[in-house]
Order: sequence, then C-alpha cells, then structure tokens
Amino acid sequence: MDVYDLLNDRNGAISMRLEDFGLTPDEIELWNRVFDILCGRATHIVGVLEDFDGGYVWELGLLFAPSYRQKVWVLKRLYPDEQTERDKFDNGMAASHVKMLLTGNRCLEWRDEDELYDAVSQLP
Repeated sequence: MDVYDLLNDRNGAISMRLEDFGLTPDEIELWNRVFDILCGRATHIVGVLEDFDGGYVWELGLLFAPSYRQKVWVLKRLYPDEQTERDKFDNGMAASHVKMLLTGNRCLEWRDEDELYDAVSQLP
C-alpha cells in the first residue's frame, strides 16, 4: 500500500495525483496549471519527496503561495548519509523550498517504509 492509498482510505478523503488525469510528458505545460487547480480545491496537500528527479521544483514553489501554505504537509525522505542526501536533492531552488519546510511543523521526515507509514498516521 502506498501513501496515496493510505490517505484515500481515510473517512471522507479523496486522494488525487496528477498521473490520475492522464497527462503525458508531451503535455508538460498543462501539469503546472492542473496542479494549481487541484491545490485550490484541496483541503490538505501532501507532498512525498524522495528526490528531485522529475522536475517538480515549480510545484514546490507553488506550495508557498499564501492560499496554499496552510494546507501543505510534506513527507521528506531522509537518507543515511549526507552525500546521498545531497545527490538525491541536488537542486538549489528545490532544496531551499524543502529547507524552509523543515523549519516548521509541516514536514515529517522518514527513512524507510515503516517510518513513512508512521508519518502518514501523524497527518491531520
């Protein structure tokens, strides 16, 4: 079971992912807009970060918009050593967004699947 399923199984919850809307890599210009619309309609926004491979820097920046900030929770993977952490999160802009999230109480770090599931259980 993944985070999507865990959140979707909550009473009254509906989980959504951009992938659920069938957007292809050729429609990349639509991804940001769809993400923005979904964030606007959501009561809670949960991001799961394992690395910055995939180009979600823009979306991370959007999560700091005043209208979304109070809805956002991030589950960030914590790697066993500093070098691996740097390799996985090697993007200056995205790293600064995550660093800001780590200063508050809306970012939960996890190392393995058990810790990830525990972090999900801590979300409101």
